[in-house]
Amino acid sequence: MNSLATLHRAVLLSTPTLVLLVCAGLLLATPIWAQQEPIAALASDNAAQDDDADEATTEDAATTAKEDEEEDLSFFARTTVTATGTEVETFRVAVPTIVIDHEQIVQEIPNNAADLMRNQPGVDINGIGPNQGRPTIRGHRGHRVLFLVDGLRLNNVRRQTDFGEITGLVDIETVESVEVVRGAASVLWGSGAIGGVLNLVTKVPPFGAGTRFGGGLTLRYSDNDEQTKGSLNLTGGSEDWSWSLTGTVRDASEYDAPSGSFGDITLADDTPVVDTGVEDDSFGFYLGRRISDQSSIFLKYSQYSAGKTGFGLIEPEVLFDDPPGRVRIFYPFQDVERWVVGYQGVGLESALADIVEIKAYGSNNERQLGFEVDTAPVFGIPGFDPFGFGIDIDTLNFTD
Repeated sequence: MNSLATLHRAVLLSTPTLVLLVCAGLLLATPIWAQQEPIAALASDNAAQDDDADEATTEDAATTAKEDEEEDLSFFARTTVTATGTEVETFRVAVPTIVIDHEQIVQEIPNNAADLMRNQPGVDINGIGPNQGRPTIRGHRGHRVLFLVDGLRLNNVRRQTDFGEITGLVDIETVESVEVVRGAASVLWGSGAIGGVLNLVTKVPPFGAGTRFGGGLTLRYSDNDEQTKGSLNLTGGSEDWSWSLTGTVRDASEYDAPSGSFGDITLADDTPVVDTGVEDDSFGFYLGRRISDQSSIFLKYSQYSAGKTGFGLIEPEVLFDDPPGRVRIFYPFQDVERWVVGYQGVGLESALADIVEIKAYGSNNERQLGFEVDTAPVFGIPGFDPFGFGIDIDTLNFTD
């Protein structure tokens, strides 16, 4: 009896203990059971996060590529050769330098290279008409500004930009980029570059595998000068040959100056500006031959012809009741030819030089210059000139 009572008491005494053990087990088991579902959910979340990470990585790569592309088109990524003689980023050049790429040229649709300078800091353009733009760099012009085509001089003391048309001798359709040094560059280019340098870099068809052929047609019309222009470009090549043909024809009439006040000058109506029109055409070709993977030779030819054009003139009778006289400067015609032959070697890994470039060029220029001066009326009487005062000069220039 005592043993049974003792056993009963032991069972009674152990019941709370069991209850506590069961509760503790439930408390411990709950996190374990709860962890099983989060583990599966965590694995699912990790997989989703991995997918999101992959998508983010793809987006980051696309963003980086876009930023790199934008950086390639930015001012800091552009390079110049004109400023230092070797390729260098414009941001690392001490002298202010402008590089206008082909995309900007296409967007602005200029008449000539000088038109591209109109919105550039430190550069002004004088002259009127489609081929009479004359750049002025920080107040310097004429023979103080050097004009180059692919690094070869185009102007000199006799053929300076003060007489216009220099920037119009090169067909803008053949230009790949324009480099402008806005400051003294005489150490590298001589005394003609004391004011700055304008260098036109023309298009060069590349070599490549297979046989290629392509072309383009550009048409233009403007209403103020009733200008019509057409340009045809053909290119082709292979692994060892490259070539291009370009032809342009333009016809522009004299344009009208708008009515209004310009300083001390007032025009009641739209007024024709004499000698601002031109009929001109140009033709050129390029032929390249690859000698090896590092070197090639080339031949380039260009020709430009223009009819009557001039410096622009508003008839004095429109501006003055008592005209003080009349001065007219114009070119009845102009023909220019230019050829270049050269050798290019890149990556030669020679002890003397890694890059070698040799060019020889020549040009022929024929033009007629007309110069008319009519004096003021004698005694201030309009139409009264009994002595026939006046000057009429007609010269023919040839330059090689």
